[in-house]
Amino acid sequence: MNYWYLIIFLVSSLFIGKYLFKRLFNPIFLYAGSWSFIIYMYSLKLIGYSPVSDFTWNLIIVSFLAFLSGILVVYLGRSIYYNNNDAIDTNDKTIPEWSASKQKQIRNFILATAIIGLLVSLQHWYVLINKYGSIAMVFLNARDIYQERVGGEHLGKIPYLNLLSYVSVFMSAIYSAYRNKFSYLVVIAIFAVILADAASLARAGVFFAFVLFGITFITSRYYFKSKMKGEQFKHNKNIIITLIVIVVIALSSVSLIRLIRNPLGDYKSTSIELKELTKSGIISSSIYLYFSSPLSVLSAYLENRDEVAVFGENTFYPVYNVLNKFGAGINLSPYPTGYFVPMWVNSATYLRELDVDFGPAGVFIIPFIIGFLSTYFWYKFFDKGNLLYLTFYCFTAILIVFSVFYIGTRLTVWLFGFIFSILSIIYFEKLKTKHN
Repeated sequence: MNYWYLIIFLVSSLFIGKYLFKRLFNPIFLYAGSWSFIIYMYSLKLIGYSPVSDFTWNLIIVSFLAFLSGILVVYLGRSIYYNNNDAIDTNDKTIPEWSASKQKQIRNFILATAIIGLLVSLQHWYVLINKYGSIAMVFLNARDIYQERVGGEHLGKIPYLNLLSYVSVFMSAIYSAYRNKFSYLVVIAIFAVILADAASLARAGVFFAFVLFGITFITSRYYFKSKMKGEQFKHNKNIIITLIVIVVIALSSVSLIRLIRNPLGDYKSTSIELKELTKSGIISSSIYLYFSSPLSVLSAYLENRDEVAVFGENTFYPVYNVLNKFGAGINLSPYPTGYFVPMWVNSATYLRELDVDFGPAGVFIIPFIIGFLSTYFWYKFFDKGNLLYLTFYCFTAILIVFSVFYIGTRLTVWLFGFIFSILSIIYFEKLKTKHN
């Protein structure tokens, strides 16, 4: 199959999304944009990957159609219920401004959760430096630290508390959208995440925080801008500049962590062009590998489909992991199986994990459910303005973006970040009710 046809198909679906949601940045944009990007990266052929089979391309199309079907079910049901095709602007009322005391409470909460996450990360670094002697020696022993983490050992890490950093990222995105400007709170929150991931030689947390912030900020700003009157929502070029800086920081952090884990950055079948681009600093080979390999890995998996797992192991991994702490004894694999394509890579999009977890039905049912839920919560948030709906939408939307790598629910940060964020929003909604 010519993957350019697939890219054109995905991009054309953006017009459907604009029609259904009346906004460019919506669930269809996230899905089509994410998948178009990795298909394009693969098409550059800067690494000589194993070819992607026609069956794999067809599976990608069918699963995307299942996702679209979930969206259309909500849209059509909503249109019938309201007898009105206007999907978003059903409520023209402006929302009251947050009081100075509420804004202060939110700022204090963001700062407190960010500082807790920062202190936990610093404690982790303190233990590592004590063991290895210096920061430089920690980096020199990066492979050992990474292997220990892969084996389930987290030297000096206090479990779960560091996840408060992601609550800080989420709340700072809402607050920044309301204020239409960024503050030092965003910097502290994101820095705490980067520091924690650097200590664990992990990358997913940084990328997760960036996606969480971006989705939450843009969606919140859409709402506040449409429902609030005043001068504060005039175009602010500093927002665009800051978002670009955050993207650069996130990509640089991911690349740096990968470089520390693999200092040579030498991958088999790397093209001369990629080597030159890496030397010039335009793009690192690790970043290119990260965003271009999942399709080839998925195709390699589909050739045999011989992975064996507990029912829903990848999808419900954090839940099973917690149950194991109470003696459940469920046999889990901490990381997905890798495939040689022609280097060992284990990210194979969420389609591999859905097939492993639930069989062929999962490849169609789960995308449908994600499309259904993301659309339902999108409309509910824009209709009601309740931040609980925003929380459900943002964490569902994260699954859309991460679908090009793996099923996002297997990340501990997704489950507990979601739970902590829900509890935080409930707390502030009660404060608002009490003040009103």
